[in-house]
Amino acid sequence: MQPLHENGRGCPACAGQQVIGGYNDLGTTHRHLVAEWDQARNGSLTPEDVIAGSARKAQWICSLGHRYTKPINKRAKGSACQYCFNRMVLSGFNDLATRHPGISRDWHPEKNGSLTPTGVVPGNMRRWRKCAWGHEQLGAVANRTKTGGCSVCAPDRRVQKESQAVLTSEAL
Repeated sequence: MQPLHENGRGCPACAGQQVIGGYNDLGTTHRHLVAEWDQARNGSLTPEDVIAGSARKAQWICSLGHRYTKPINKRAKGSACQYCFNRMVLSGFNDLATRHPGISRDWHPEKNGSLTPTGVVPGNMRRWRKCAWGHEQLGAVANRTKTGGCSVCAPDRRVQKESQAVLTSEAL
């Protein structure tokens, strides 16, 4: 197909100002994204109606079935599901309570405000925790997973209390 020219200023299709099916549409240039296009939520809009550089928001479904909204240009540049990449919390999938139940048992009941272990993703954000022995600490969840428990408690005490907590929860 010959590129279209407008008033001698260049090709609008090449400049991303005009969609030409089979040439510069998202379905042609980024075929791998078609499988994640949420046709039901995008209505009559299809990958063949837009270009990869469009800032228009579209609906997507990742390979794990998470539904999310993201601008087409960001998706075309590789930005993917914010739940799979821990950018947003999805309770039951990537939240602290699901991913690290032992750590969530040490969640401080007052000092984290209205946040709960089901409302945050594990990461480097600093949160308050309180171990079974009463030690209170402010620190990143990542550090908590490395220490295996309260860094004030002796390692054998951390394991002992963790085992007791597991036994207690199993007895319920």
